[in-house]
Amino acid sequence: LAATGGLCLLIGNWEGHHQTKLTLDYQMQQIARIVAGQPLQQPMGPGELANPPLSPSVDISHDEDDNVIVVVRDKDGQVLYASGSNQQLPERILPPIDTLGFKTVKVGKQHYRVFVAESAGRRIEVAQSYEAIREVQEGVALVILGPLVLLLPVLAIVIGITITRQLRPVRASAQLIASRPALAFDPVPVGEEFSRLELQLG
Repeated sequence: LAATGGLCLLIGNWEGHHQTKLTLDYQMQQIARIVAGQPLQQPMGPGELANPPLSPSVDISHDEDDNVIVVVRDKDGQVLYASGSNQQLPERILPPIDTLGFKTVKVGKQHYRVFVAESAGRRIEVAQSYEAIREVQEGVALVILGPLVLLLPVLAIVIGITITRQLRPVRASAQLIASRPALAFDPVPVGEEFSRLELQLG
C-alpha cells in the first residue's frame, strides 16, 4: 500500500507539473497571437509602458511575479509595445532575445520562461516568472494529490481492521492448541463449540 501510494504520488506530481506547464505555454502562445493581430506601428517613447484604463477595474490580490510580461519590437529593435508589467524588471523592460520559441532567461535575480515569435516583421516576447509557474504547479499538484494523501491512512486502517477480524479464528486456534497438553489426543473443538471458545478468547 505504501509503495503503491508513493508511486501514485510521484506520477500525480509529475503529471500535475507537466499539464500545468503545457497549459501555461499554450496561454503564452495565445497572448502572442492576440498581440500579433494588433496594428502596432509607432514606436513607444523611452521608458514608456502601456497601462490602459480598464472598466470595471477589479482589484484582485496577486503577487507581482504573477504578471505576464509582453514586449513587441519592430525589425530594427524599436519597442512598439511594452506591457506595464515590465516595470517589475530591473531595467523596466524585457531584454531582446534572438532565438524563437521557448527558452529560459535570467533577468536580475529571477528566471523567466519566455516565448518569442515573429509576425509581419515584428518580434513578440511573452514572459512569465518561474516563481509564478511553480506556484501554479504546486497548487495543481496539491489538488491532485491531496485526496490521495488523505485516503492512504484511511485505507491502512480499514485493511488493518479487516485483517485482524479475518485472523481472529486463526489466533483462537493457536491459543487453544498452545494451551493443550503435549500428549493430548482429544479432538480439537469445531463448529459451534469452537465459536464459543473463540468468543471467550477474545
